[in-house]
Amino acid sequence: AALKRTLTVLLWGELAAWNISADLALAIEDTDAKMAATAQVFDEARHFTVLRDYVKLLGEPEPIGALPRQLLRKVLAAPTLATKLIGMQLLFETNAVVIFRTLAERELCPVLSELLPYFERDESRHVGLGVMYVPTLVERMSAAEARRTARFQVECILLLMGSGFTFRADFERLELNPRQMADRVTRMQD
Repeated sequence: AALKRTLTVLLWGELAAWNISADLALAIEDTDAKMAATAQVFDEARHFTVLRDYVKLLGEPEPIGALPRQLLRKVLAAPTLATKLIGMQLLFETNAVVIFRTLAERELCPVLSELLPYFERDESRHVGLGVMYVPTLVERMSAAEARRTARFQVECILLLMGSGFTFRADFERLELNPRQMADRVTRMQD
């Protein structure tokens, strides 16, 4: 049950990532960045489909809770290209990389241990799009746009932290260390 709940939130995150990356592919003007976002659309579609099938084997997906749902909706409705990239590439994706890596390391299931490193590799590449492209967007921002973008990022971080607390019992059942995962995410984001 703990694994199913954890994978279900990742499942809905992958669906959001699929939709957001399609938006990014349309909105980004830089050819290389557009190509990366376009490739991400396929990656996210594959991740969603594989996770959906795996979760179905565990039973029907459960609701993910108010905070994770609010976070997903916030990033899906992000008002600018920069906020979409920050929400998706720099926040969602870094968390996904760490959760996928940690689940694989736990060796809860041979299929997951073999499969999730591929997800982790893809998600790391998606983080790279944000790392490479967001600074260009930030350089072009007015002071007011930068403040709004920073506020969006802080709100998302608070929702991510709150969402993490709602999965604390599941993480403990799976013997995942939330503090260690938070440290990994922070190092990756730094």
